[in-house]
Amino acid sequence: MKAKSIIPIFIVGLLVVWVVISMLLPPNLKAESKENGWKAIYTVDNSLKKTWAGNLSWEKRQGKLLDVRFIENGKVISYMNTEDQVNMKENDKREFAYLGQKPIEKNTYQLYIHWEEDGEKYEETLEFKPVKRLLVIPKFS
Repeated sequence: MKAKSIIPIFIVGLLVVWVVISMLLPPNLKAESKENGWKAIYTVDNSLKKTWAGNLSWEKRQGKLLDVRFIENGKVISYMNTEDQVNMKENDKREFAYLGQKPIEKNTYQLYIHWEEDGEKYEETLEFKPVKRLLVIPKFS
């Protein structure tokens, strides 16, 4: 009878340890523009190498993505060249940073987006906010 009660206690203990470790890890950075349908996340790309990557997604729309800049404390740290224009009708996401570093808690992060739609050019700057993670699943790819 004791063996049957030890297994659930072990599983609950393991889950509690997993949640605590996950919450101690650096948070993901998330930004969103409900008005224009942009969503961005900067998160761990590979747990073993401790590399981070950023992805921008949007609702399908006509036009071209012209320029994307990932900014830390007012300094551009990643830049998508305007020669790599992305047709937003054919795609709905774009990587804006790869092989990045862990975000620093006290720093501010932004994503500047410049796009063209129906012959008009638009720009918007998204502000990233840290979002704690509850259950982190390691990425080893």
